[in-house]
Amino acid sequence: MFEHKEYVSMIFKEKNFGKAAEKLHVSQPALSAMIKRLEKELGAPLFNRKTTPISLTPFGSAYLKNADIVTQLENQLKNRALEENSLLSGDLTICAFSLSLPYWTTKKIAAFHQKYPGIRLHLQNHNTLQAKMTVDAYQGDLLLSTKNMNLEKYIGLPLYHEQLVLAVPRRFPLNKEFSTSQLAPFHLQEQLKQDDTAAISLKDFASIPFVLASKENYIRECTDALFQEARIHPSIAIETASSSVALNFSRLGCGAAICSHLLLTDDSWDSQLCLYKINSSLAHRTGYLYYRKGAYVTPAMKKFMEEMQA
Repeated sequence: MFEHKEYVSMIFKEKNFGKAAEKLHVSQPALSAMIKRLEKELGAPLFNRKTTPISLTPFGSAYLKNADIVTQLENQLKNRALEENSLLSGDLTICAFSLSLPYWTTKKIAAFHQKYPGIRLHLQNHNTLQAKMTVDAYQGDLLLSTKNMNLEKYIGLPLYHEQLVLAVPRRFPLNKEFSTSQLAPFHLQEQLKQDDTAAISLKDFASIPFVLASKENYIRECTDALFQEARIHPSIAIETASSSVALNFSRLGCGAAICSHLLLTDDSWDSQLCLYKINSSLAHRTGYLYYRKGAYVTPAMKKFMEEMQA
């Protein structure tokens, strides 16, 4: 019915069958015959041939209007099909600041991979500057970070909340003084949410050594801010780029570590560590998924963002 829209539209534009036929590269008799067949099929005339120049009838105007609507719907369906097909393959590069991939995030990414196995995921772990440079240069599609980005350049979607806790080797005698403030790993999240859970000041632990993330890691900015707030200069035994490695050194008795509660999901931590809630608003962080303003959001990016926020 609407496959001849182009012909009707050209006649309406040129106001003349002969000129329209010339533009359409068909003969005038052939064009006139085609329009008559269409009008017979529709059961009503499209053009008022008694006027000069010829004009559309009200039915002809309705025909073109509805033809435009049908064309828009067809294009939407075609675009949707292209988007769905494009999700079956391709590449998606996700940049993460160091330690911005806690267990919760990796579970979500794994679920996305299982749902869309044809998309090759490239996870790049950078320090703050490297990650920003990669996304700014459009070499990375998305950025995972707990660091606040420039909202004039990026759009951020909140994904998760985490809280930094103090992990102290159980063998350290100082733990005896704070036995009532210790957290249980298997009830960690629930305890941290409760306002009445006892929280410690880092100043009370200034005498023990610490295992800290190295300077290029964003979590080091957080720990330095916590130490500055507590007005202490920690004794640093070991520096490492990974929070997980720092936690392992702490389990081995090398020093206290400050890490995300999302890393403490296993009950076995309780046998080697004493965990404490830190009394500071600086210990609270939110993980965001960022993408650059003005960047083209591919179907794969869109689906990934939807899955991560689900």
